[in-house]
Amino acid sequence: MRVEDQTFEGGKLQKYQLMIGTEVQMATVERDDAPSQPGKNNDANDVTLYGPGSVRIMQQGDADLTVTPGTSTPNQPAPAKKTTKEQPMKLTYVTFMKVMKASNRTNEASFWESVRVLNMPCDDPHRNIDLDEMLSTDLPEGALYLRCNVLRVGTYQKTILGSNGQKQLRTYQVMHARGQVYVEGRDFTAQCDQLTFNEEKDQVVFDGEGDNLAVMSKGDSRAGERKTMKAKRFIYIRSTGEVSARDIGSIDGR
Repeated sequence: MRVEDQTFEGGKLQKYQLMIGTEVQMATVERDDAPSQPGKNNDANDVTLYGPGSVRIMQQGDADLTVTPGTSTPNQPAPAKKTTKEQPMKLTYVTFMKVMKASNRTNEASFWESVRVLNMPCDDPHRNIDLDEMLSTDLPEGALYLRCNVLRVGTYQKTILGSNGQKQLRTYQVMHARGQVYVEGRDFTAQCDQLTFNEEKDQVVFDGEGDNLAVMSKGDSRAGERKTMKAKRFIYIRSTGEVSARDIGSIDGR
């Protein structure tokens, strides 16, 4: 079973979505987060996709996994076009074994069991993706891989001051992963019990639970310059690569 959706503007592909699974259920529900507007459809969609399955979304900026195919989001205005066009096209590919639940009413999507995520710059929505093959070599530039038991992704909007000095709405992504979490980029790997990501803060937080410590290795492994650290918490800033740690257990085994 597959559900495919494409959005074009001026003949140019703006967003591509593909859901594949064994069964899909879609329910239309009334939005209760804002009053209805005359002449406009104010309904939202709740989608349940049963696995084994996958979700593929390509758009400018980080993918909004909470928007369901074939529906608009009347209460979620898009950022100014100038800001959007400055962002590169990115592809987010998610596989899971059990189920995915998504709603553009709550702006959340959740995935259960053996969840694997790849996010990378890409302008080909049909690019062949073999996660195991990619992980056996260096990941593409700008790519990030995540594996966990349960993943919840959401978005929220905030008014910011644009480069033109005018106020505009910007959508930020948040993410929470738990259960045997493993993350890999080109210059680091991390293992932890829980991961939280906030796009607005530009930070990823890796946490250990109980007696468990989070483990992070950073540097060029091919040059033998990778350093491994263990701590109760790591805070990683994506844009700068800066890492801070709390309650350090060891560095390179010491």
